[in-house]
Amino acid sequence: MWSVLAVGAASAAVAHAQTRVEETALATTVYTGDWFQSHAERPWSGGTAAVSNAALARATLTCSGTGASWLGLRGPQTGIARVYLDGVSQVDVDCYASTETVQAVLFTLSGLAAGAHALAIEATGTRNAAATDAFIVVDAFDVEGVPGGRVQETGLPTTVYTGDWIQGHTERAWSGGTAALSSSAGSHATLLFTGTGVSWIGLRGPQTGIARVSLDGVQAADVDTYAAAEQLQAVLFARNGLTADLHFLTIDVTGTMNPAATDAFIVVDAFDVTP
Repeated sequence: MWSVLAVGAASAAVAHAQTRVEETALATTVYTGDWFQSHAERPWSGGTAAVSNAALARATLTCSGTGASWLGLRGPQTGIARVYLDGVSQVDVDCYASTETVQAVLFTLSGLAAGAHALAIEATGTRNAAATDAFIVVDAFDVEGVPGGRVQETGLPTTVYTGDWIQGHTERAWSGGTAALSSSAGSHATLLFTGTGVSWIGLRGPQTGIARVSLDGVQAADVDTYAAAEQLQAVLFARNGLTADLHFLTIDVTGTMNPAATDAFIVVDAFDVTP
């Protein structure tokens, strides 16, 4: 089960470690409808905020965690927003207040299953009878329970596999006891994570091939995992210094191999995430 807190309940917000995701993180937040960017008028988180009073304008955060909070504006000019979780309407939030509160926690949810979720804020174009306008402000999001540390390859829906994979392989001392293997070109495994660094843990050996690694849809490296002797739980790819936003790490099986290799298997054993 999960719980929801709306306007006026900010003091009860869950006090777990959180990751701040700014509204400008376009890899994480998608806007539809009419929005404009507010800059230096107020002390927004990160210096800016997205604002709309157009009915059905929507901002959707894709996150991977066990909870999230929407930060915005309460004030005389703010209206009513409808909040959706994974496409299901949750609550209508009246953002009106007689005086302004910047970076106000307007909605909080917790207790979600770990994995990918979509939190959408939709301007309804309606407002409290006392309000002077119907503006909705998306300033930032705080995401809690972000996967960090060792993330096993079985962590669905955080890790998604397409193509032909042998999952649950137990014949070696894999991290967590199992690993996923494939030698089928075009198969790939994608990790959804929020953090500043990530490492892919797999196998080097005589029977392992070449993988193409992409980060946020951009090719990062071709990794030749061949080695004359097996190396279990080897770090095959690592990237640090990322922004603390949602990221996608994809391991593509190319079906190719080093001339010295006996096969083209690619192993996804685990990932290490810096939250």
